Amino acid sequence: MLDFRLSLGEVCFGDRNPRCRRIPHNQNARMHWAEKNRWNQAWYDAVWWAWKEATGKSPPKLPLHYPQITYTFFQIRQMDFDGMWGASKVLTDGLVRAGIIRNDSPADIPQPLLRQSRVLHLRHERVEIQLGVPEPSSSL
Repeated sequence: MLDFRLSLGEVCFGDRNPRCRRIPHNQNARMHWAEKNRWNQAWYDAVWWAWKEATGKSPPKLPLHYPQITYTFFQIRQMDFDGMWGASKVLTDGLVRAGIIRNDSPADIPQPLLRQSRVLHLRHERVEIQLGVPEPSSSL
């Protein structure tokens, strides 16, 4: 199985007054639609750059075929299960927009796994995305 690990730390947007987060917003975050759109775009870009960093000069053929996606949230304050699903949605959309996966439908990816781990300091908060891709079978 091919294994790719993407690590996303602090994500920011804005020039004059930058706003930063280490964990994506979820459905409980009440914000104006334009601000939510700016956050989504910032996370999409972060996923793309994390993919470029993880694959380097020899990226695999895209889109990946039926990858098992695991999201691990490292944070001080733990989320409930629904909060993790909401926070992972923008990351899955980022994988689709970057062309890493074809679609987020069950026909293209199995159900993503969600994990979380407690950290002691804000500077250690991050999200890790693991993409496990089955290797193509070689038939002789």
